[in-house]
Amino acid sequence: APALIQKRLDIINKGTSLFLKAVRQAAALFREAPEADLYEFLQSSRERITNAGLFDHILDVELALLEHVETSELVEIGRLDMLVLVANFCNEYKVAADLLRRAKDIAGSLTPQMEEFLEKEPQLTAAWEAERRLREIEEESGFLPQVRLNTTKGEVIIELFENHAPNSVAHFLDLVSRGKYNGLAFYEVIQQGWALTGSPSNNGQSDLNHIIETESRAETARSHYRGCVTLVAAHQGDHSGSVFGFCRVANLNLDGIHTVIGRVVSGQEILDYLNKSQILKDNGQWEDNPNFDPDRILSAEIIRKSRNPKEVVRVQVGQSRGGDAAKDPDSDTPDGRSGN
Repeated sequence: APALIQKRLDIINKGTSLFLKAVRQAAALFREAPEADLYEFLQSSRERITNAGLFDHILDVELALLEHVETSELVEIGRLDMLVLVANFCNEYKVAADLLRRAKDIAGSLTPQMEEFLEKEPQLTAAWEAERRLREIEEESGFLPQVRLNTTKGEVIIELFENHAPNSVAHFLDLVSRGKYNGLAFYEVIQQGWALTGSPSNNGQSDLNHIIETESRAETARSHYRGCVTLVAAHQGDHSGSVFGFCRVANLNLDGIHTVIGRVVSGQEILDYLNKSQILKDNGQWEDNPNFDPDRILSAEIIRKSRNPKEVVRVQVGQSRGGDAAKDPDSDTPDGRSGN
């Protein structure tokens, strides 16, 4: 029965929220006073949050433990490499750079890729700080439209950047208002990548009779940081349909291809807990999850309307720039795994 399903979801969501709150509080307390009971709790929680891909919480725990462990020990066991990767995933570029410098002081050298990252870090940090300030201004203004997704794992609320991707957001809001996302599966969920939905046939196609031109290359385009919502494009980034995804990690390599249409306001941990379609094996290769049971969007609703509603500018399937025939609007998409 729907009422029982909702009750179960509410209990699971509340339990998850309390657990994650406890993890963060324990990490903060451990930094102040590294007691044995806190250490044991953090250690026991590490596997669960790592397997779920709860990168923000992984970073909290690992940085807390790092303060009371010799850096040389972390270099020897390779955990520092993982910490740098997670910090990068979470847009914490300065944290990642500081960790690399500590490793370099001990090891004497870094890989060329790590040295390249250290050179780029000031620019990455400045760009993320600008994005963060912009989000604060947008949040204080309270004028951007918001959508609530009720999923099989819980509630997710997203805020839409209609000031930076006006046609894409108008298109997305139109699909939400017409119930196009109700019941659709998160058909591809990659832990170190993205979570995709919006395809009725679960194959990356929109099954719409129209598409829109992307705004991924516009001067106002936003970047793909962790927690962003992106409208997926095909045909070298020319068009989008109904498929959209959540960035589980920062992946700036997707800039200029897909259009960032918003960000997660609440419920990031719900997205982190979505059932994974692919599993990273010990050999470093991705394999399909044989037990994959996709989570779904039960319903999508607009909870804050646009103050400046716009009419969607559409392109009929079969038309594109220059008159070339468009094939499957959303099927030819690049890999969404993190490439930073």
